[in-house]
Amino acid sequence: MQTNLGNALENDEVPKPSALAEFFGDHMVVNGLIWPKADVEPRNYRLRLINGCDSRFLVYRFRVVPAGATDLSNAGAPLPFYVIGSDQGLASAATQTDTLVHEPGGRYDVIFDFKNLQGMRIIMENVGGDAPFGGDFGNELSPDDLFPDRQTDRIMAFDVMQVSNFEDGFDPSVINQYGGNNNDVINIRKVALFEGNDEYGRLQPLLGVAEPTVDVQGNTVNGAIAWASSTTENPAFAPDDAEIWEIYNATGDAHPVHLHLVNFEILDRQEFTADLIEQPILQHNGTFGVGFRLENIVLGDAVPPMTVYVENSPKDMVTALPFQVTRIKTTFEKPGRYVWHCHILSHEDHEMMRVLQVG
Repeated sequence: MQTNLGNALENDEVPKPSALAEFFGDHMVVNGLIWPKADVEPRNYRLRLINGCDSRFLVYRFRVVPAGATDLSNAGAPLPFYVIGSDQGLASAATQTDTLVHEPGGRYDVIFDFKNLQGMRIIMENVGGDAPFGGDFGNELSPDDLFPDRQTDRIMAFDVMQVSNFEDGFDPSVINQYGGNNNDVINIRKVALFEGNDEYGRLQPLLGVAEPTVDVQGNTVNGAIAWASSTTENPAFAPDDAEIWEIYNATGDAHPVHLHLVNFEILDRQEFTADLIEQPILQHNGTFGVGFRLENIVLGDAVPPMTVYVENSPKDMVTALPFQVTRIKTTFEKPGRYVWHCHILSHEDHEMMRVLQVG
């Protein structure tokens, strides 16, 4: 496996073992196997996908290769498939695409039709990179985004058998389950994503707020906030109402933001600019690292819907892209104390996670 430990690990004062900013393995593992293959019949299959990578955003395509091939050197054009659902249920409509961005921790429900592909091999391809995701994939990636002798462009293979004894007739029009969140909005909450440094100088991804906010102890805080600090996200228990969260990503990378014990509707995205003002950030042990806050936020152009992000389902994960504000609408109907966080595992561990207290 390969990864980047960062310059901070050259410091003898840094604890060993140490926190990693990200981790990118060098082979794909599916259900416990590297590069598995499955025999399939020439019919529709429902594939339920979860991205279990630590840090890698996957970008799926399905391509025909010659029987028995193990690489993509003679692959055909990407084949279309349907996305019918996501994290917490079926979609408002089936979406046909040939490329799908899948964030770490997210789930997708996909229909792929192997009819008329008898005797062929289909490789499930990944055109995402081997580096932090900023929104680029495929031909947009630079050589610095890819491992030498790259092995992570292939996820698994499907060998299509000659006959099927199964009669199937998938009708995309039957997918019409999700109607969005129609509750009245009682609050708009502005949260933010930052990159700072801990007391050892290690990169420390952080959550926080995008405007001065009163925490549950009555203190006014602003900007990046560490895990152990007092709670700022304390929505009311309101089963018939909703909040809009505006997630400001002030980092150079995308982050998969996950809220526990809710589902939400993804509303829109908008570009923004702001001044990043450095400030100290209190660590769990009483020392201080480096954090930031946003000032002079200026909203820019609306981001047009992107076909490679299929988001018309009840979601609990959303990809927050760099220097965009991502808006989601959710209802808090389960009182209690849980969390919201970035689902890049190395980020949530150090320490892009905050307590979410409902009620």
